[in-house]
Amino acid sequence: MRKIYSLLFFISVLSGLSAQGPCQLKLEEVYLDTAASDCNHLFFKYKVSGGTVSKYYWNYGDGNSCACIKPKHTYTQNGTFQLCGRIEDANGCKDSMCISVTVNCSNPCDLSEIGIYSADTLSYSCNEYEFNSIVSKNTKALNWDFGDGNSSGDAFTIHKFSKNGTYNVRLIIKDSIDCADTANWQVKVDCKDIVCDMRILTLDSSTGINCHTKRFSITTSKPAKSIWWQYGDGNSGFGNATEIHYYADSGAYDVSVYTYDSFNCADTAFIRTIVSCPGSNSEITSFRQKQWLESVFITENIVVNLPQEGVFKLIDMNGRQVMEGALQTGKNQIQTEGIGKGVYTIQIEVDERKERSILIKL
Repeated sequence: MRKIYSLLFFISVLSGLSAQGPCQLKLEEVYLDTAASDCNHLFFKYKVSGGTVSKYYWNYGDGNSCACIKPKHTYTQNGTFQLCGRIEDANGCKDSMCISVTVNCSNPCDLSEIGIYSADTLSYSCNEYEFNSIVSKNTKALNWDFGDGNSSGDAFTIHKFSKNGTYNVRLIIKDSIDCADTANWQVKVDCKDIVCDMRILTLDSSTGINCHTKRFSITTSKPAKSIWWQYGDGNSGFGNATEIHYYADSGAYDVSVYTYDSFNCADTAFIRTIVSCPGSNSEITSFRQKQWLESVFITENIVVNLPQEGVFKLIDMNGRQVMEGALQTGKNQIQTEGIGKGVYTIQIEVDERKERSILIKL
């Protein structure tokens, strides 16, 4: 009985193979779709006969491949490549074909992989926005231009617009040979409930209980949420609308005050005060402000005029140093094009001691 069952099984297998017949699947033709292609972005078409394809495989000849129905590929260098396609049906029948394709781009940037894959913006409030992007890995430089004179080099950044209006925001990326890609938005800022009219109306100084003591006071157009004082002698800190400060030495001191309200609308004011006490021996050499800091409210650079060599540091309101450098004898221009707008402290040191510290608005 066992021999009879084995013989019947063998006959059944032969019958199935005979019914299937020889493989008829054939990859008749593979060719370039010239209408859809450009110099290195190539699209391919093909013709199949003798069956239904269940599996595809395409090798583009440059180390890249895909198991896609509609083959297309972007080549990143000029040359001649072998495109090979292979097809297979449900019965395991296979066929393949290879063709040569030539890439000859005259513009090097056509071969660059530089690209912005995604970019988006999210509104946190009426004037504060998040900007984020995903870019190609060969990106060497990235810049957000917010359309209001400010910019950022971070792929993810948050920006607050100070005024109502429509802003043309642009993201620009570049690779090592300056091939670029861009993305553009329009951002409309319309803060109807927020009007930045915070102003320091007056800043006064007077002598206190003795010649070393000065009393400073301000009045503002709106209630101040925070007030930061710089007394010109290396001392600074948060305080009230009226502050009394003790100076250890005689001299001329440039006093600055920075204040902002609950909407983060800010203003800055400056005053020079003279301390003259008998017997004082000041270690701080005082110059008239216009001799060493020629510009306070600036847009592109700070002009510093020193009688000897020194160094400077630019510090933001969070205490983070954003710039430093050397100063030569005479007039120096400190370029601030890459610095965001805002209020900063500039510290100038001569002979390894702090010479002056003052608030500036960029």
